[in-house]
Amino acid sequence: MGKALAQLGKFTVMLRKSWSKPENMALYWRAFIDQCVDIGLRSFWIIIAVSFFLGMVVTMQTAYMLTVPAIPKSVIGMVARDSVILELGPTGIAAVMATVVGFRIASELGYMRMSEQIDAQEVMGINTYAYLVLPKILASVLVMPCLTVIGCFVGLLAGGFAGESMKLVAFSDYLFGLTDRFKPNTVSIAIVKSYVFAFIIPSVSAYVGYHVVGDSLAVGKAATRAVTYTCVAILMADYIVTSLML
Repeated sequence: MGKALAQLGKFTVMLRKSWSKPENMALYWRAFIDQCVDIGLRSFWIIIAVSFFLGMVVTMQTAYMLTVPAIPKSVIGMVARDSVILELGPTGIAAVMATVVGFRIASELGYMRMSEQIDAQEVMGINTYAYLVLPKILASVLVMPCLTVIGCFVGLLAGGFAGESMKLVAFSDYLFGLTDRFKPNTVSIAIVKSYVFAFIIPSVSAYVGYHVVGDSLAVGKAATRAVTYTCVAILMADYIVTSLML
């Protein structure tokens, strides 16, 4: 318990030191743009592919479970809509981002720590917490909600395509189910989740990578550990946000 509290304290200190005034705004801006490219553009097609197949699977499984003839086919669209928007979209995309982006961030900072690049920057008077961690958090908070919205849209569209092509539900019935008794609050919950996950992924991964101790082999172990911690934190945050907003 004491070790966990100590780690939480170090994590809080890292976040506090990260939110400081930049020494060179132009340098920080370039770092922010680079992170937007790394986190957003380089993950775009992965998110599209995952969302596409996720939407198709949700539609097929929903159609498989609805075996009562009295239930209208439009219910498939309703179930797929709420499943993708509320849970599978934001949480599934966050899990993928934790694997792809979180591993990269932890590895990058871990190798910088091993090669003493972080120490060299600190000697030059650079606040390494702010320069190395803050742009990653800000870029993730900006980009990830956009990826979540796009992913949910692609998933729902793919679900309609799968239902039509496999003769499970007509696209018109599926589309009616998407709009029938739609609650805008579900979109708000998905957006809030995406912002929370967007903060968790770079901050936890950066913390683990920044505090790597050992040789180069420890970097790989730390990156794997960062993905594990991030996924656990995402699931915990998912439960908290859902219980508060539903």
